Amino acid sequence: MNLRETSHLRAFVPSWHYKSHMEKYNVDRVTFRTATDAKILEVVQKALGDGRITQTQADDILKKK
Repeated sequence: MNLRETSHLRAFVPSWHYKSHMEKYNVDRVTFRTATDAKILEVVQKALGDGRITQTQADDILKKK
C-alpha cells in the first residue's frame, strides 16, 4: 500500500496527524522526530537486508526523511 492508496483513509481517522498524538501523549517534537528517524532507519535497513529494496532506493528514502 502506498501513500496514494492510504490517503483517503485520513477522512476516517480524526487523529491521523502526528501533532495530535504528540499532544495526547505529551511528547515533544525532538523526541518524536528522533523516534521516527530511528524507526525509518530500522525499516529501511531490514528491507535492504531482505533484498526488497536496492541500496539506491535505501539512500533515496534516507535522504528524504
